[in-house]
Amino acid sequence: MSPNPYLNRVAIKDPRQFFGRGREVSKIFSRIGASRPQSISVVGERRIGKSSLLYFINHPDVRARFLDRADSYTFVFIDLQQKRRLTLTEFFKELFGLVAKEIGDQSLTGLDPGFDSVRAVLERFRRDGRKLVVLFDEFDAITTNRAFDLEFYSFLRSIANNYDVAYVTSSARDLQDLCHTQLIADSPFFNIFTNVFLRAFSRKEAIELITRPSSEAGLPLEGYARRVMEIGGYFPYFLQIACSAYFDHLSENEGKLDREEVEATFLDEAKGQFRFIWDHMNEGQRRAIRDFIENGRVEKEQEHIYEDLKRAGYFIEDDRGPRIFSTLFSSVISRPRIITTELRETDRAAMAVHDGKTEKVAAPPLIEPHGHIGRFDIRRSLGAGGMGEIFEAYDTELHRTVAIKVLAAKYVEDEAMNQRFMREARMASQLNHPNIATIYEIGEAVGNPYIVMEYVEGETLADRLSDGPFELGLIIDVGRQAAEAL
Repeated sequence: MSPNPYLNRVAIKDPRQFFGRGREVSKIFSRIGASRPQSISVVGERRIGKSSLLYFINHPDVRARFLDRADSYTFVFIDLQQKRRLTLTEFFKELFGLVAKEIGDQSLTGLDPGFDSVRAVLERFRRDGRKLVVLFDEFDAITTNRAFDLEFYSFLRSIANNYDVAYVTSSARDLQDLCHTQLIADSPFFNIFTNVFLRAFSRKEAIELITRPSSEAGLPLEGYARRVMEIGGYFPYFLQIACSAYFDHLSENEGKLDREEVEATFLDEAKGQFRFIWDHMNEGQRRAIRDFIENGRVEKEQEHIYEDLKRAGYFIEDDRGPRIFSTLFSSVISRPRIITTELRETDRAAMAVHDGKTEKVAAPPLIEPHGHIGRFDIRRSLGAGGMGEIFEAYDTELHRTVAIKVLAAKYVEDEAMNQRFMREARMASQLNHPNIATIYEIGEAVGNPYIVMEYVEGETLADRLSDGPFELGLIIDVGRQAAEAL
């Protein structure tokens, strides 16, 4: 028997391991292969397979299969996932380096990294009858980056209009929703794209992923396909986890199945993404799912929400009628997270409320004496503000220090403040800026919302002011940084 073929949790680069997406692939190549190459924007949620799709399209064997005269195309793949602070100069240097590698001409790496050099390369491509296709993975790293201004987008649109150039981008949302200014969002650059929305697999694609790799590995899962789809739905990421759990369990137990054990293994890996999905749904979507779980039917006034959720893959209709995509999803979202912490006396003092005569501690109701918030071990209080309390904590699963903000006790029963707290957290989670802390997770426990965010070492404002007032230049500099973030 071969090793478990379902262990990959990162982008798939080997086309032999790529399954499904036939309709999307055909649509993309039909646009690229037009007499004038056309641009495509691939839009899909986290872990839906955007990067894998771009790697598949970029593979030479795949290009040869779908394109006439594939050798007349130059494809370059720019991975922007870890390049959120890329400069314009660095961008052009990387572009020239990738083109040089693709066509085998290292002289391009010596070009001046600017607009004029790009035009010079494209003039050469025109003489040679060559077309350029640039694949941008996580293009929102560009649209949210202030180093790329309106001139940059105007330039990209201009060369797409005047040369045989096309772009294929991937992003979690429509590109215009992710721009750092409205001026750029209104740029005609975005009008050159055709959207391809990446959603859950079709049932046929899901079954292919379940049956083919397992059969080739010597342990067919075809007989378990229905059960796999009951817990993984039609989402490729969850299907991979479910198939992996079934494959390992059956191989270790000589084909004997303990379904509860398999599902527990699946949840160990999938529950974090389940929670992420739930946290990033709007209140109407959550209510529709809760009502369906409670009543077993779709309420008439929620039918439009249900249709949107079905299109996204969160509801499935099969021979038994509509159902939540995973039978285990409801157990995760309805399970209260145990939110507890033990504070030292110094930390309690930091959160104290002074009334002039006595000192009282204002602790939110999710603070209980055990020293953790879910998987986060609380280390200390970092302080309190008008809206909430902040704690330093350690993420025991991802092994990193984080900051956790909890809504202040006085607002726990205030529905409007709860909604504002969560709304601002979701808005901030969509931003990327050096002066904004990165949001890792948004959740709720014991009725109290919390935000898990990047922990940044440094001095507090009080520490800085202990040496005296700031110089005017420093005040302006700090104010400018805060204004840029806002």
